[in-house]
Amino acid sequence: LGLADVSYRSVLYDFSQPDQLEEWERIDDVIMGGVSSSRLVVDGSSALFEGRLRSDGGGFCGQRMRLLAEPLDLSAADGVFVDCEALSVGAEPSKRVWKMAIRTKQDRGEVVYQAAFKP
Repeated sequence: LGLADVSYRSVLYDFSQPDQLEEWERIDDVIMGGVSSSRLVVDGSSALFEGRLRSDGGGFCGQRMRLLAEPLDLSAADGVFVDCEALSVGAEPSKRVWKMAIRTKQDRGEVVYQAAFKP
């Protein structure tokens, strides 16, 4: 995950640092009585998202950042990019829903911008 700019790219999260995983939390359908589960696992300087998804009845798995002590200042950036690849394990990657959401404030009641993407 990083910032995109015509002249440079700056990495926001380098998962080779073990404490980077502590800033993320899972958000799975168990919050609504479901049985899906997921986690992030460090793999070199990257993080693997893995889990078990119950596809019947609207199951979902995801990860989100915990609220930060200090917000990230992205005002100088021209955009944000996500560098990821989908492994062919389980459901066909093209049939999965991939999305990125960005919040504008440090609380859960603010405006959220979302965009779908394909790895």
